[in-house]
Amino acid sequence: MSNKQNKKHKSKKGLKAKPKINQRLIYLIFGIAVVAAFLISQFLSGPGQKEPSGREAENPERSSVFDFRKEGEVWFIDADGELKVEIDVEIADDPGEIALGLMYRDDLKSRQGMLFIFEDEQPRSFWMRNTILPLDMIFADSTGKIVTIHEHTVPYSQESYVSANPAQYVVEVNAGFVNSHDIKIGDEIEWERDTEKQTN
Repeated sequence: MSNKQNKKHKSKKGLKAKPKINQRLIYLIFGIAVVAAFLISQFLSGPGQKEPSGREAENPERSSVFDFRKEGEVWFIDADGELKVEIDVEIADDPGEIALGLMYRDDLKSRQGMLFIFEDEQPRSFWMRNTILPLDMIFADSTGKIVTIHEHTVPYSQESYVSANPAQYVVEVNAGFVNSHDIKIGDEIEWERDTEKQTN
């Protein structure tokens, strides 16, 4: 073997002789660092601070202005005058409340909804702009008779959901409500504002 080849051989041998870093050791060190960081953050947060839970944890910026406020009740009644279901409602009866509707809401219970009250009876058109929850929309005429139902409206859609006949009242509830309680065109709604909310 020539002197040149001998040097080359030694250099290769030297490379092979260098110790390799064990990949498991890297993972172990990384894991210890993560656990240590977690424990330090828990220690610094102090025992008196409560961690947010539920929706607060998901969305800490959420404003309480979008929490449900019961302002009345709506009863759904069949053609024979039998009660099908009763729900609690917020009432929208001025232009600002009507325009806002259920926009930005991320929570609505199964027996909660919104009642829109208009000054007169005419064809109505609603959309789902800025509305997170899929809804059922129930349109009723001035006597409370249900004239149009739109089920499972699409969140954020700008499609117009129109009443087939003139309507003075609209009830919005969670999608699936109409099917669950067998609400039909020809049924009626009756409503009452909570006494403490009455302004008349």
